[in-house]
Amino acid sequence: LKKRFEIYRDARSEKLGREVPLGEGISLVRDMFCAESMEEAQRLGGDGILKYLKWICHWRGLGNHLDPGEELPDTQGKLDALTYEWLHPRNMLFGTPEYIVEKIKELQSELNLQSLMLWSHFPDVPHETAMRSIKLFNEEVLPHFKSGTVTLAN
Repeated sequence: LKKRFEIYRDARSEKLGREVPLGEGISLVRDMFCAESMEEAQRLGGDGILKYLKWICHWRGLGNHLDPGEELPDTQGKLDALTYEWLHPRNMLFGTPEYIVEKIKELQSELNLQSLMLWSHFPDVPHETAMRSIKLFNEEVLPHFKSGTVTLAN
């Protein structure tokens, strides 16, 4: 992900004729499901995010989830690599409040992340379940971020 941010920064710096800080002008999108345990996040939201992404990636492919230069494993079907375990470390904020706080802080530190948009409701996830996740995020994750350190849109 850092390589993609650097490519954007370099192109924008050249276009604007000034040194653009890493992270400026970029809003990162992440899928988020906040729960009391990592297992609960996967159990309650995992199938929904996979269903959604299989629909999207059927025509878009998995390239957006790869690092520059990375290649997909050789599999029989084009979406066989799309599993929760493969996807989770790449672009998902699924887990406990502590895990999500740690990941957002990591993104801030590594990428100078300034804007984060969250997808927080997925197919077949009951509305009440999604709302519990959002409530937990709002109560236990958001307080860790001072206003202005990162813009969060949910």
